Amino acid sequence: KRHKLGIDPKLAFEAIEAMKLFAIRVETVPWPIALKDGDDAMFLEAATAAYADCVITGNSKDFPHDSCEGIRIFSPANFLNHFDFKR
Repeated sequence: KRHKLGIDPKLAFEAIEAMKLFAIRVETVPWPIALKDGDDAMFLEAATAAYADCVITGNSKDFPHDSCEGIRIFSPANFLNHFDFKR
């Protein structure tokens, strides 16, 4: 719902509802690489535990490529565009 992300709220809601169909609970282990904001490590930990391909965040600047061990980082708008999520 953040205006700065430039996403239609209805499309965002539909995308989140679709992703919920595939959500799983995971057990994580500590992230081995220091990030600018240590609180962001939990997202990479969860992505790794779930064998996810990417993390979607409005804060991609805090996830430098060399700290993400191959996990792609997408802004919400780029994620929707990359995977051609349209109505």
